[in-house]
Amino acid sequence: MSDKSDSSQVNLQYDNLSALYASQTIISTTSEEIMLEFSSGIMTDPSSGHPCLPIHTRIAMPRTSVEKLHRLLGQALEAQQ
Repeated sequence: MSDKSDSSQVNLQYDNLSALYASQTIISTTSEEIMLEFSSGIMTDPSSGHPCLPIHTRIAMPRTSVEKLHRLLGQALEAQQ
């Protein structure tokens, strides 16, 4: 989904077309950025037998980008209703 307030057009170029499924998200913050960490879900650690949450992707974003993402996700959810 694109942000309609931006009148310039940018072509998307993908390094990898595979998608990773994320059913769990962890959000942490610093004074300058917000980190989103994604996991497929809780698994058992083979070495200890304890549950663990393996993180497959970590994205750090400035607050302004997270605000824009929040707005775009809200629009996408509204469009599905």
